[in-house]
Amino acid sequence: MTMDSERGSLGCDIVVAKTLTHATKNDCWWCRQEPQCKCIDWRDIRIKKLILPCDEVIKHPAFYAGLAMASKATGKSRREFISYMTKILYGNIYKFFEADGVTEFKLLLCSIYSAFNDDEDFRWVSDFMETTSETRKIKASDNLLPRLKLITYTFMIVDFGLIKQLEIQVLEEIRKKKTSRVQMIWCASFTEKNLRYDLQVFNNDEAEVTIYENDKVKKHVRLSDAPDKWDIDVVRKLNLLF
Repeated sequence: MTMDSERGSLGCDIVVAKTLTHATKNDCWWCRQEPQCKCIDWRDIRIKKLILPCDEVIKHPAFYAGLAMASKATGKSRREFISYMTKILYGNIYKFFEADGVTEFKLLLCSIYSAFNDDEDFRWVSDFMETTSETRKIKASDNLLPRLKLITYTFMIVDFGLIKQLEIQVLEEIRKKKTSRVQMIWCASFTEKNLRYDLQVFNNDEAEVTIYENDKVKKHVRLSDAPDKWDIDVVRKLNLLF
């Protein structure tokens, strides 16, 4: 980190730190985008850190369609849109990161052309801009990810709220889809004195423990990792023994 006393020798007012602090695991996605994010010591940093949503979100039909409609709303032709992306991506002080917040997305001079397979006509953009939520029903393939990431970064710069809104919408759809498919796959029970411990294990690897005292419900406990077996030793390790 460059100290104030050293700035004069650099001949500039903006000092960019070479490393960024790893975001904490329980840190929220929104916080990690903020210029004053609590995960980073920003006292000597004048760059902005942009972190992508995860690949599952970017490839989701709703996210894909949202990007497409936002791209069309710019009113630009496919070649104009590429020029628009280029000016935004290369004309600002940003560092781009993958969804983990640590792995840097390297933006090279050839990144845009490489992402579009060196197609100088960018014909894919025309079809992309015509996509709507009604026409997009399947998730994008992995080979489209480099293009979608560049477009996502572009709109994170010009309309951060749009990307945040799309991500929240997609995550909610994914959550609902997973929840609707949750089913119990096995259960077990044992009794200890006047207590009974019932376990239900679900196909999403979660479990629920119901503790009865004298046949009355005493407590419900949700486990994020289902145990392989169910006996007093497991209950003791989980600190559920009364």
